[in-house]
Amino acid sequence: MLMARVGRWLGPVVLLAFLVLSPPPAFTAEAWLVLGLTLFMAIWWVTEAAPIPVTALMPVAVLPVLGVVPI
Repeated sequence: MLMARVGRWLGPVVLLAFLVLSPPPAFTAEAWLVLGLTLFMAIWWVTEAAPIPVTALMPVAVLPVLGVVPI
C-alpha cells in the first residue's frame, strides 16, 4: 500500500524531471523523453501503483503527446 502510494508520485516526478532537464550529448531529445517514460513505467510496475495493463498502454497515449511519434 505504501509502495503504491510512493510510486504514484515518484513516477510522474521522474518523467517531469526528464521533461525539464536537457538531454546529455549522447541522447537525442526524443530518446531522452522515451527513457523518462520507461523509468516512469518501471516505477509503476514495480510499485504496482496502477494495473499493469494500464501502465502497458501508457506509451500509446503519452508518446504522441510528448511529440516523440506522430499521431
